[in-house]
Amino acid sequence: MKPLDKLEQMLGGVFRKIPAAGSQAWEPIEIRREIIREITEHVQSKGGGEYIFPFAEMAVEIFARDPTEQQTFEALLDAAELTEELKSQLRTRGCKMDNVTVLIDVVQIEVNDEAAKPFRIEYRRKRVEHPSARPTARLVVLQGSASEKELAIDRDLVYVGRLNEVKSKSGGLERRNDLAFADTETTVSRKHAWLRYHPIEGKFRVYNDPACSLGTQVFRDGRIIVCDSTRGVQLRSGDELHLGNAQIRFEIETTGE
Repeated sequence: MKPLDKLEQMLGGVFRKIPAAGSQAWEPIEIRREIIREITEHVQSKGGGEYIFPFAEMAVEIFARDPTEQQTFEALLDAAELTEELKSQLRTRGCKMDNVTVLIDVVQIEVNDEAAKPFRIEYRRKRVEHPSARPTARLVVLQGSASEKELAIDRDLVYVGRLNEVKSKSGGLERRNDLAFADTETTVSRKHAWLRYHPIEGKFRVYNDPACSLGTQVFRDGRIIVCDSTRGVQLRSGDELHLGNAQIRFEIETTGE
């Protein structure tokens, strides 16, 4: 049994329809099948009963509609397993393509067309050189009382807001802020912003949380860049992040630092 078929069997009905933004979402299994189907449509006949696949790398951007859906997609849609499934499907079509690679990046966006596919695929004839690892980075608090003055970024997703733990009205835990400002910092929302490292881009982006009405801004080279919750703002080392009256500097360590 193939790894992804085992995944389907294991999931059963547990992760069948994932609710998002009050409407029915695509199932992870449906997304995986549709990605494979769309990619294999590019198989071309070479003649004489031979077939070729003209691409070496596919960068798949999958669209999630809220943080919960994003985390679920990241957990269930694995690039390595998708690559192996694609190779298997290509072999059944007569293509010997053991050097193909599928990359996956899950991003949160605002969905305006419910009928649209929840992903897009960039086809590449040659592999793109990707960073071997997430660069060493940190957040330095410049203004405001926070849980720590410096936070080393040791993961792809970092939450910033007021209080360490954000709880719902019923008392359930909604999220933990990795960089937590004190309760007295009232211009910082409990769920204010998050930073995400995108391996396909090799860059960090900052996003204003949809639940935050106070806004997140990036101060760079004497100008202010307003941050949204969909595309976010790609960060550069030295950028200052303004969350209400609180200020943070984003830094990437350079060789020899």
